[in-house]
Amino acid sequence: MNGLKGWISAVAVLFIFSFAGCGSSQYSDVEAVMNAQAKAMGKYVGAMEAADSAPDVVDAINGFTSDMKGLIPKMKNMKSKYPEITDAGKMPNELKATSEEMANLSGKLQEAMMKVMQYMQDTGVQKAMEEQGRIMMEMAEE
Repeated sequence: MNGLKGWISAVAVLFIFSFAGCGSSQYSDVEAVMNAQAKAMGKYVGAMEAADSAPDVVDAINGFTSDMKGLIPKMKNMKSKYPEITDAGKMPNELKATSEEMANLSGKLQEAMMKVMQYMQDTGVQKAMEEQGRIMMEMAEE
């Protein structure tokens, strides 16, 4: 259970970054990364909603982990390049629509994560969640 709480904390860090990072021409490179993140999240949500067995859940988790593993270095680069995008309180008006879209998607992601709870006794699901937690925590590391 602690692994799931850590994973949710890491995802929260990603969403704070996501909320502030898309939409204007000044941030077109950030927008591209965030669009890729939104695509990965949407794919994960769909896979989790369709999952009806532990192996399906493992496949969904591993797919999202793989997608995020590729995106995290890009996200960190954007965070370094544009430190202002991490402060949601100072988010430019032109980024607010994307922020709302990401908030909606994050809610769906949290709902999808409830499916994991049904299969947490499965060792494959546990291993997949541990790996996902490890990868997601990389985002929090500076």
